[in-house]
Amino acid sequence: MSAAAAGQVTTARPDVALHAAVHAFYARQIHLLDHGDVDGFAATFTADGRFFHHPNGRLEPGRDNIATAMRGFLARAAAAGVVRHHWFGMFQIDPGADGTIVVTYYSLVSHTDAERKVTLEPTGVVQDVLVEVDGVLLNSSRTVKPDTLRLR
Repeated sequence: MSAAAAGQVTTARPDVALHAAVHAFYARQIHLLDHGDVDGFAATFTADGRFFHHPNGRLEPGRDNIATAMRGFLARAAAAGVVRHHWFGMFQIDPGADGTIVVTYYSLVSHTDAERKVTLEPTGVVQDVLVEVDGVLLNSSRTVKPDTLRLR
């Protein structure tokens, strides 16, 4: 078993260009969502992209379904009188031999209301599979697992 497989940090240097591209992808993707551009957000997925969010237990296949699901999330936030922001961090970026890039990271979602009160949704772990299509990174699948599932 290699040191990396055992969970240890190796001295191998990451591909800086890949890491920069992945970070730029997420910055763009989440800004689109947090600013209400659900069609732009959905366009960051492949045409047959899949989004599985464990709290609602639904798989949203395809850009149109992803956009519809995100409209629902944004509508519920607006009805509650809050602004939502997604905070992603602690990226583990693993390029696959098949050209995919598996990215695992932590997610935090904040809600801010008109009285400046901030509440947080349960934290979670997200795993995405990114692919490059015509020089552009796209998300082919996303699985969101809230930490609350780990406590059951």
